[in-house]
Amino acid sequence: MTTDEKQQNGISNHLGDKSASVRGSGISVKGIILPAELDWNFNTTSIMVSTDQEEEYLLARGAKERELFDHIRESVRVTGTVMDKGEGQKIIDVTDYEVIDY
Repeated sequence: MTTDEKQQNGISNHLGDKSASVRGSGISVKGIILPAELDWNFNTTSIMVSTDQEEEYLLARGAKERELFDHIRESVRVTGTVMDKGEGQKIIDVTDYEVIDY
């Protein structure tokens, strides 16, 4: 994917940024899994990855997203395709992830 294609698709390379890097047609993002939305009973209904660069990536619904519910408040590296929904809102469709132990 060329730089122009990445810009058109809302994907940036973040060169020099340790929290995100482009791999092939996807992106790899390092951060902490946090609740993004809560229901009336304060149960987490959606989650996001928050990076050390203060970027937030909402996780698209799917099998990997459901698995990552078990890792709230843990450091992870997720890989997937990013969709830019405008106004700074990014959604990542996770294809793979790794829990990072420190």
